[in-house]
Amino acid sequence: MTSIIICTTPQKLLRKQGKDQHHAKTGEHRWTFWAKPKKLGVNDQIYFSTKKVIRGYFQIEDITPSGDILFRCDSWKDTPEIPIKKFRGFLYADTVKELQELENKKK
Repeated sequence: MTSIIICTTPQKLLRKQGKDQHHAKTGEHRWTFWAKPKKLGVNDQIYFSTKKVIRGYFQIEDITPSGDILFRCDSWKDTPEIPIKKFRGFLYADTVKELQELENKKK
């Protein structure tokens, strides 16, 4: 299995982290895809990028049969900022050399 990267707005990331004033600071969140990532599994990471920089990740807690990814906002981990081009949908983390090196250091 492998982790994925999502490109989103800074506001949406703050919401998922529980850091905006209108959303809970704890609890479960979900991310819905138009196409289910096939190589993704429970305990992989879902990295988020905003403004062309990877900011950190959540630990994936569960994946529903329809492909929604469930994670807890308190599982957020900051990473060193890694530049990345803007994209739509998702990318597999193993396509970004710097991110792959970071994941290898965690093992």
